[in-house]
Amino acid sequence: MKGKYSQAWQRWLLCLLVLGLQAWAQTGQTQIAPPFTNVFSFTDDDDGANPRASLFQGKDGNFYSTTVVGGVYGHGVVFKLTSSGALTTLHSFANGSDGANPYAGLIQGTDGNFYGTTAWGGAYPPNFAGVVFKITPSGALTPLHSFTGADGGVPYAGLIQGKDGNFYGTTPFGGNNSGVVFKITPQGVLTDLYAFSAINPNTGVNAVIRREELSHYAPFKSEPHCSVGELIVPAY
Repeated sequence: MKGKYSQAWQRWLLCLLVLGLQAWAQTGQTQIAPPFTNVFSFTDDDDGANPRASLFQGKDGNFYSTTVVGGVYGHGVVFKLTSSGALTTLHSFANGSDGANPYAGLIQGTDGNFYGTTAWGGAYPPNFAGVVFKITPSGALTPLHSFTGADGGVPYAGLIQGKDGNFYGTTPFGGNNSGVVFKITPQGVLTDLYAFSAINPNTGVNAVIRREELSHYAPFKSEPHCSVGELIVPAY
């Protein structure tokens, strides 16, 4: 008899424990804060629309990036955003020599200016194959290089700055019609370092990385229509 009472008591305690845990979980869920705060909503007007790139925090503490479309001319913008959500459009791309439709974000060079790419636009018809540009924190934009299609084209990826002060990036088109890895000086002198082969087309869709940033090399990530990725380590 004593054993039966003991088992019933244990079951009762177990039920109380389960009920208590359920109540604690429900209380905890109601106290969890939202995972993020909406800082700014684009209006598809002068402020831009369809931001694909991540934000880059400048030395001034503000955040800088791009949108693919929107702006005064509909071809994307470069913008600055404060931590409190105040957005300033620094440049609206006009689909001219300044470029159009930037898919990548920006990097701040050692000179304090920002550098980036546009996938389209430029000075060379009929391809209008994209631009490498420099823009000051106040919004003065300078096109550094317009891709011709032969030296590369349609750069979806952004740039990195090497220890030598030059910038490095990739394009998915140009070269052997399969993309290139390129180097460009802060003054705009571009050199193709590697042309992807026709066997593995369109592999240069992602940014290059510096060797010391990884403990092991990682392959480029292919777009969904690509069958393979390709790791390229150009010497510089």
